[in-house]
Amino acid sequence: STFFINEFKIYVEKYGLGYTLTNVSFKCLTSLRVGGTCALVYIPNSLEDLVLSIKYLKKLDIKYFIIGNGTNLLINDRYFNEVTISLKKINKYKYLETKDDLAYIYAEAGVKGATLSKYISNMNISGSEFMSVIPGTIGGLTYMNAGAYKRSMSDIIESITYMDDAGDIYTIQSDNAEFGYRHSIFKENNYIILSVIIQLKLVNDFTEKPMDKIKRYITKKKESQPVNTINAGSVFKNKDIASWEIIDKLGYRGYIYNDAKVNEIHANFIENLGNATFNDMMYLINIIKIEAKEKLNIDMECEWEIIE
Repeated sequence: STFFINEFKIYVEKYGLGYTLTNVSFKCLTSLRVGGTCALVYIPNSLEDLVLSIKYLKKLDIKYFIIGNGTNLLINDRYFNEVTISLKKINKYKYLETKDDLAYIYAEAGVKGATLSKYISNMNISGSEFMSVIPGTIGGLTYMNAGAYKRSMSDIIESITYMDDAGDIYTIQSDNAEFGYRHSIFKENNYIILSVIIQLKLVNDFTEKPMDKIKRYITKKKESQPVNTINAGSVFKNKDIASWEIIDKLGYRGYIYNDAKVNEIHANFIENLGNATFNDMMYLINIIKIEAKEKLNIDMECEWEIIE
C-alpha cells in the first residue's frame, strides 16, 4: 500500500496535477484539531486534476477520502495509510445567467459557503444568506443538506455534478438528490460532489437587504455560539426538539471529560480545550446518546462525520 501511495505521488508530480504532503496530522486539517496522521494529503489545483487523479487512485486500488474545510469532522487518532484529498483549491464560482426572474450561480465543491453567500448577496440577490453562518464548503454543505434559519441547501440547489464509484461523471437535478433533514443521496454512496448550480428567485422589494441580513446573522451567531473555541460545529441533529435543550435537560452543559468540554454558551457544541483525543470526544457523544435514550426516550443522531 505504501508503494502504491508513492506511485500516486509520482503520478501527481509528473503530470502537474496539484501537490502532495506526506505524513500530515489531522490536527492541522480539521477545525476540531483531533486525529492521527495521514500517509498522504493530495491537493488538486482544478476539477480536471481531481478527476484524473481519482481515476488513477481507483486503478491502483488506493483508499481515499475527501475533506473540504475540515469542519464537521471527528477523526480517529490512528495512522491512516491512505490518501486524504483536500478540495480547498477546487473553489471557482461565477454568476451564470438570469432566466425567467431566476438567477443561476455555479460553484465548485471547495468554495466556502460563507464566501459564496457574500458574493451572491453583494449582487443584491437574496436566498443564500443562511450559508454565511455555516462553516464548511459547498460540497460538504450539499452532502449533508446543511441549513440555518429555516433554510437549507435543498431550497437553493438546482443541480449537482458528481463522480460515481466507477469514475464516471453525472449531473442530477435537486429533486433526485433525495434531500431530507441533514441528508442527501451522497451520504449513502461513495460519490464525490464536484460542483453545484444554485438557483435563486430575483426579488426587487426587500424588507431587508441581503448583506444586512448576513450582518445580522453573523452578529446573532457570535452572541449565541462558541465562535472562538476549537470545535467542529453542532454535534447532534434532532428535528423535533433542539439538541441543546436535550443536552441541557440531561445536565451536560459545561461538563468536562479530560480535554473535551460541552460548551457553556451552546450545549450542542463540544469543544477541544487543547489536547482532546478521539476517545475523549466519543465518550461525550456516547454518554449523551445513551442517557437521552434511557432518560428521555430520544434517539440522538450525531451530525459530525466520524472516521474511525
